[in-house]
Amino acid sequence: MFTMHFKRSALFCLIVTGALGVSVAAQQPSRKDIRRSNQLVEQGNRAFNQKDYKTAIDRYAEAIVLVPRNPAAHYWKGYAHYYLKEYPVALSELNLAEAQGHPAVDVSKVRWYLNYEVKNFDAALADVNRGLQADPNDQMLLRASGDLNFEKQNYREALDSYQKAVLGSPNDGNLYYSIARVQLALGDVKGQEAAASA
Repeated sequence: MFTMHFKRSALFCLIVTGALGVSVAAQQPSRKDIRRSNQLVEQGNRAFNQKDYKTAIDRYAEAIVLVPRNPAAHYWKGYAHYYLKEYPVALSELNLAEAQGHPAVDVSKVRWYLNYEVKNFDAALADVNRGLQADPNDQMLLRASGDLNFEKQNYREALDSYQKAVLGSPNDGNLYYSIARVQLALGDVKGQEAAASA
């Protein structure tokens, strides 16, 4: 009796293990699917470079159907949605790209603006700071840091960001205006006047 029960249990375990193995194997894309997915991403990139974002999104989506864990396809799909101002979808795709291993700095340089648009200033600032760690002189990120810190009333940090940005763009009147706004918020009348006159 015990031997028969043991044999049935062993047979059941073999069947379950085999079924699980088949299930896992079925989830792995074939080399053909991976190759086709990469070709679709290349086609999407060509459309993206031609500013044909709808076609690019279609190619990236096809690539993702073949290989769901394709961080490049998710990243570029998110970027294309960003240009079409389809922010919730763009944010979702960029998050997937990062989760699947796309370089976080690349994701951050796009995603900060999406978070800014939905008024998630903490997440936007985290992305900006990550980008600035990789490229401390990036003008767009320095300005974004100033704007976000100003929104959060972190006036000293905002001033520091704007002042770093003005070193790279000394003739940009908008930066001096932003510095004057921060000086006003800090109660520094002389600093405000100097920035306003500049």
